[in-house]
Amino acid sequence: MRQGDGRALPRVRSSSKRGANMIAFRSISIKYRLIGFGVFVLTTVLFIGSYSVIKLKQLSLNGIRMNASSEEVVNGLKSTRDIGELRRFTSEFLSTGSKGAYKKVILASKSLEDRIPQAQKPNLKAFLKDMELLSVRMESFWNNKRLVHEAEAQIVEGIKTVLKECRGDSVCIYTLQNALNGFKAYQSISSGLLEGAEEFDSNAVTKIVDAVTADLSKTRQNVQGPLAHALSQLENSFFDLDDAISTIVAIEKKVKSKREDVLKKLGLLDQAIMKSSISAGELASRLAKEGEQISSKAFVITVVIGCTSFTLLLAFGYLFYNSIITPLQKISAILEVMARGDLRNRIDIEGNDEFTEFSRNFNVFLNNISTLVGHVKGASDSVGREAKELSQMSDRMVYEANGAVEASQEAHNQIQEVAEYVHHTSTMVDNLAQATNEIANNTASTASLSESLEGQIQGTRNIIEKLSEHAKDIGDVIELIGSIAEQTNLLALNATIEAARAGEAGKGFSVVANEVKELAKQTADATDKISPIIVAIQKGVEESVASINESVSAVNVLKDSANTVASAVEQQTATYSEINEQVQIINERVQSVEEKVELLAKAAEENLAESRILKDRATVLKENSEELNVQISGLIV
Repeated sequence: MRQGDGRALPRVRSSSKRGANMIAFRSISIKYRLIGFGVFVLTTVLFIGSYSVIKLKQLSLNGIRMNASSEEVVNGLKSTRDIGELRRFTSEFLSTGSKGAYKKVILASKSLEDRIPQAQKPNLKAFLKDMELLSVRMESFWNNKRLVHEAEAQIVEGIKTVLKECRGDSVCIYTLQNALNGFKAYQSISSGLLEGAEEFDSNAVTKIVDAVTADLSKTRQNVQGPLAHALSQLENSFFDLDDAISTIVAIEKKVKSKREDVLKKLGLLDQAIMKSSISAGELASRLAKEGEQISSKAFVITVVIGCTSFTLLLAFGYLFYNSIITPLQKISAILEVMARGDLRNRIDIEGNDEFTEFSRNFNVFLNNISTLVGHVKGASDSVGREAKELSQMSDRMVYEANGAVEASQEAHNQIQEVAEYVHHTSTMVDNLAQATNEIANNTASTASLSESLEGQIQGTRNIIEKLSEHAKDIGDVIELIGSIAEQTNLLALNATIEAARAGEAGKGFSVVANEVKELAKQTADATDKISPIIVAIQKGVEESVASINESVSAVNVLKDSANTVASAVEQQTATYSEINEQVQIINERVQSVEEKVELLAKAAEENLAESRILKDRATVLKENSEELNVQISGLIV
C-alpha cells in the first residue's frame, strides 16, 4: 500500500513462522472457531458428565443402601442405648418401687418400641404388661411397708400409754415388759424383710405377735377404764403389724416370681436388638467397601478422560489464543506508533476472519485520517492568515471608531457654542425690541436711539453671521460622521466576509461584525435625520440675516426721515418679533441636534466597544490557529 505521493507505507509484520502457520487457522471465522471450540468443550463435558452421572447413580444407590443400613445401625445403637436405660430404670423400679421409676420405664419402652424389629414388639408388650402388674403389686408392697412403720409407731405410743396408765401395778408392768420384749424380738427378725432380704420367716413374727396379744388380752380382762382401753389399742396395733407383715411376705413372693419373668423378657429383647445391630453393622461395612471400589474405579477413569480432554483443550485453546492475540499485538503495535504521531504504518492483511476485515477497515481509516490531517493543516494555515487579516481589519475599525467618537464629541461641543450664541442672539433681540419701544415712546431722541439701534443691529448681525458659520461647521461634522459610518459599514462587511471564510472558528467574529454593521447603519440613519435639521437652521439663519439687513435699512431710513419714525418703528417691531420667533425655532432645532449628536456619540462608543471585541476575538482566533498548527505539525502522514 502507498500514499498519494507514491511513498511506500511502513507496515507492522508478524516476525515468526508462527504467524504464517496461523494463516490457515485464521481462514476460519472467529465465530465458527468459537462454535467449534464450544462444541468440543460441550461434547467433552457431556461425555465426562454422562460417565460421572452413571457412576454417581451407582454410588447414589449404594449410598441409599448404606444410608438405610446406617440408619439401621444408628437405630440399633439407639435401641441398645434405650434397652440399657430400660434395664436401669427397671432395676431402679424393682429396687424402690417408686412411681417416678415406673414412668421412666414406660417412656423408655415407648422410645424403644419405634426402633425394635416387628418380631420383638410382642415381647415388649408382654414386658410392659408384666411391669404394669408388678407396679400394682409393688405399690401394695410399699403401702404395706408404710403400714408396718405406722403400726410400729402405734405400738411404741401404746406402750408409753399403757406404762402411764399402769400406775405401779406389777401385773400391768410385767405384761408391758413382755410386750416390749416381744416388740424387740420382732424388730430383730423383721429388719431383713424391711430392707429387702430374700429369706424371711413370717411364722416367727406371727408367734411373737400371738404370744404378746394373748398376754395383753389376759391382762386387759382383769382391768378397766383407761388402762383397759390402752391395752386394747396396743393389742390391735400388734394385730395390724402382723397383718401387714403377712401381706408383705405374700406380695414379696409374687413380686419375686414376676421380677424373674420381667428380667427374662428384658434379656430376650436385649439379645434380639444386639443381633439386629450386628447384622446392620456388617451390611454397612460391606456396602462401604463396595462404594469405595466404585468411587476408586470412577476416579481413575475420570482422571484418564479428564487428562486426555485437557490435553486436547489445551492444544485447541493454544491455537485459538494465538489466532486472537497475534492480530491484537499487530494492532497494538500500530496504535503505539500512532500514539507517537506517525500515521504512515498499515496492518498486513492475512487470513479471512473478523480481524482481517478489521485490519482492512482500519487501514482505510488511517488513509482517511492522513488525508484529513493534510486538509486540516491547509485549513489551519488559511484560518491563520484570515485571522491575521481580520485582526488588522479590526485594528482599522477601532481606529475609525475612535475617530467617530472624537468627531461626535467635537460636534457636541460646537452645538453647545451654537446654543450659547442663539441664547445671546435672543437676548440682543429682546434688547432691540425694548429700544424700539423706547423710540416709539420718545421720538425726540430718535437720532441718538437710531445710532444705538444701529450698533445693536450690527452686533446682532455679527452674532447671526457667527451662527451661520457654526451651522456650516455642524454640516461639515455631519458629513464627516456620515463618511465614517460608510467606512465602518464597509469594514463590517469585509469582517463578515472574512468571518465566513474562517468557517466555524469565525462565527463569533461574524456576530460582532453584524453588530458593528448595525451600529454603522444606525449612525447613518441619525446623520440623515440631523442633516435636514441643520439645513433648516441654516435657512433660518439666512432669513435672520435678511431681516437684520432690513432692520439696517429701516434704521437708515429712520435717520433720513424722522417723519416716518412711527411706521418704521412698527415695521421694526414686527421685524424684531419675527427675528425672535426665528431665534426660538433655531434654539429648538439646536436642542434637537444636540440630542441626535448625543445618540450619535453613544452609537459611536458602542461601535468602538464592538470593534475592540472583534479585535480580541480575532486575536484569539489567531492564537488558536497557531496552536492547531503546532499540534498538527507533530503528526507524520
